Amino acid sequence: DLVYLIRVVVGDALPYPKVTPEAATYTVDNGVISVDGPTMGAAYVVVRGEVEPRLLAENMDIKYGFDGTNTNILVYSFSTEGFTGDFLEVDGEVLNIELAAYDGAPINATNVPANYELFQNAPNPFNPTTTISFALPQAGDYTLTIYNITGQIVDEFSGTADAGTVEVEWDASKLASGVYFYRLTSGNFTATKKAVLLK
Repeated sequence: DLVYLIRVVVGDALPYPKVTPEAATYTVDNGVISVDGPTMGAAYVVVRGEVEPRLLAENMDIKYGFDGTNTNILVYSFSTEGFTGDFLEVDGEVLNIELAAYDGAPINATNVPANYELFQNAPNPFNPTTTISFALPQAGDYTLTIYNITGQIVDEFSGTADAGTVEVEWDASKLASGVYFYRLTSGNFTATKKAVLLK
């Protein structure tokens, strides 16, 4: 308030200490963006391409524009009500989300995938290393098994990870060129994709 600010200026009081940003998680499920954590006052969202976002939070306002490559979206409220839960729907790949509390303080946002997913390795074809990524909607154990064309196991990675996207780098420098398959198992989820090693 104004009286406290004046006291700080004249040296009668110390300024408020810097606040450590709060934490929140968000998910993007079939284009619906949802946030779970402290009450949000604003969200800045970047979506690949030109899209027309749909606001789902009733007590919020929205402004957006296309910069020639991406659509930049600002969802905000001048009231202290804020929002949690589903707040925005977009058609397109969400590239970035930044969140702030109703007082403007930044909120550390972590993306939690809505579903298990095994992504295509990149690069593919590769020589001799490639990155295999997968999404875990909850913390848990995983096993990533790599097979040659005859079904023989040639490499295996396993561990425990928090909810989010996990990246594993596979070095196939000791293997021959050819087609390989990689299978992710986590909980009841299993998926397989193909990788091509070209030397």
